[in-house]
Amino acid sequence: MIEINLLPHELRAARESRPGIQPKYLLYLMPAVAGIIIFIHFYLGLVSLYRIAQFKFLDAKWQRLAPEKKNIDELRRQYDLISQDAMVTHQLLSQRTEWSGKLNALSLSLPSGIWLSELSVSRKDVVIRGTALSLEKEGIGLVNKFMDGLKKNPGFMNDFVTLELVSVKSRPISGYDTDEFVLTAVLK
Repeated sequence: MIEINLLPHELRAARESRPGIQPKYLLYLMPAVAGIIIFIHFYLGLVSLYRIAQFKFLDAKWQRLAPEKKNIDELRRQYDLISQDAMVTHQLLSQRTEWSGKLNALSLSLPSGIWLSELSVSRKDVVIRGTALSLEKEGIGLVNKFMDGLKKNPGFMNDFVTLELVSVKSRPISGYDTDEFVLTAVLK
């Protein structure tokens, strides 16, 4: 609501004073508030300068330690590789095959008239190539005798699933009939 008072200022009724801060006290508070704001800005500026100096110090320290960190990272990488190699070596040793015993069993099972020309080992199998020579034309019989001897030898067969004759090829050499054969033993 709009109130119009046409009385001169002297005759007007004095207004009641409202509770709260008087305008004259606001003048005294303004410098205090300004002082607090200036103090906060000054404080934050000092904190900012301190943080910048701390950052520069830590960055310089990091730059000094960078070559050492490279060395440590390289050593850690080598250690990881060696650890992996050690694990693989441990697994291989726990699952290793005694090849000296296998070669000895091959030698003991080898009948007269058979000689071996190749022995190759892969992760999956062992391939034995050889030649059988028999004057009585029993080359296949000698190969079967050789296979039976190997199959009956537990020292040879304990690491293999099967021993199979893969191929036989007859071929005359210097007037004698020979049988070239290939045996495959599948590893467990």
